Amino acid sequence: VALPTIRIPEYLFRLPDGGFVYVSADKYHYSCESFRLFIGKSGNGMREIKIESVTRLSYRGTTIIETREGRLFSPLLWRKGSATWNGVEIRKLDLAKYDIQDTGHRIQIK
Repeated sequence: VALPTIRIPEYLFRLPDGGFVYVSADKYHYSCESFRLFIGKSGNGMREIKIESVTRLSYRGTTIIETREGRLFSPLLWRKGSATWNGVEIRKLDLAKYDIQDTGHRIQIK
């Protein structure tokens, strides 16, 4: 029996304009290659940006995601430095405090 395709939140960031950067992964076939990145306002304003490469420097540590439109940098939690999108500081959000509906095509963040 094939496992269903279920997406799980990996990262959630707040942009300076109030929008989000959201990264999800496959739950049952988890890998950096399964990551998908969405950017924009919650609801119909979220659009997917194709990921070109993912570099993770240690297990669930510093992560760099390169896309056609920019670069997401997320440092280890206990290291100094901030997460950035195209060099602009963004705020990492606590996934447990948000209700994220991810159908794989539409993202709703509450």
